[in-house]
Amino acid sequence: MGNRSVVTGHIRLRGNDDVEFNRRALADFNFDASFPDVFHVEPAPRYGAPSIFLGGTFKEIEQDWRAWLSRLAGLLSTLEAVEATVTLDGWRGRFTWVLQPDVVARGEAWPASLVGQRWVLIEWPQDEADLTVEDGSDAPDELERLADRP
Repeated sequence: MGNRSVVTGHIRLRGNDDVEFNRRALADFNFDASFPDVFHVEPAPRYGAPSIFLGGTFKEIEQDWRAWLSRLAGLLSTLEAVEATVTLDGWRGRFTWVLQPDVVARGEAWPASLVGQRWVLIEWPQDEADLTVEDGSDAPDELERLADRP
């Protein structure tokens, strides 16, 4: 049967002017069974920084978590977004990661568009090693982690 994993989070968009662009980017993204479309754009943004929400249940996604997180970073690079927070709640515990485009995370001047920027981890769980798969199939890290942890 397997254990259920729940993935939730939100992506903070750059601004209201980018909402339709981001809707199209989500519609054009190549989702599949291992990385399904679990994303929802706010229908009527009322703030200067609208969000895309994500949430879905998976069967033991912990085994493929690093690949899933890498796919999320790929999706984020197609959006006009400034930050993403994702939480994995499963049989091994609750874990949260925060990602930003590299230029934002390093405090550099923002380009005219954030599309195509490389996303990096700026926060990750202290107990992330608890997600290591014991059968040796654990994938190597594919996302850069900023050394200056908060």
